[in-house]
Amino acid sequence: MGTRTIIVDGQPVQADLHHPPRYLNSDFMSQLPNGIRKVLQAFQRYRHARARWIAAGRPLRTSEEIATLFDEHCKGCSHFTGTSCDICSCRIARHGTLLNKLAWPTEQCPYNPPKWHPDPTKIKKHCLTAKDKDEIKQLEIQAKELAQDIQESSLHVKKQDNTPIQNKPVRSGCGRCP
Repeated sequence: MGTRTIIVDGQPVQADLHHPPRYLNSDFMSQLPNGIRKVLQAFQRYRHARARWIAAGRPLRTSEEIATLFDEHCKGCSHFTGTSCDICSCRIARHGTLLNKLAWPTEQCPYNPPKWHPDPTKIKKHCLTAKDKDEIKQLEIQAKELAQDIQESSLHVKKQDNTPIQNKPVRSGCGRCP
């Protein structure tokens, strides 16, 4: 699938569909505890997946296609936790389209090599509507706000080796700072 040209504000834009850019400093990310880092990374992956899905015209797989993918690839996979994928943290289910990675034909299995792939027959060239652009812009705003919140709250977060994260300004009066 690789890159794809989508139209944004009337202009063609090349989008790398399966390798989203990094929005946070990797040094900062490496200092975060695993739990916080996994949540932030999962949100970033979801945001990029949703933008790909919107850019492709919001296609959905049929219930039968979802069930087949689940039965043939996910159900017996050692990375399937019962509700989600342990590699990407996405929700995986045999039925339904709400927050189900299998339902979006723009997505693929995160395992290397992938066990299932995007379905190009369901992906169309799509000119983004104003509503699409607004939704993508909201996802971008939410991602930046989340990144900022995590960076600000990192004052009270410890690295994996239990030492404080360094080089962050200390806000006075919060009650938790020394």
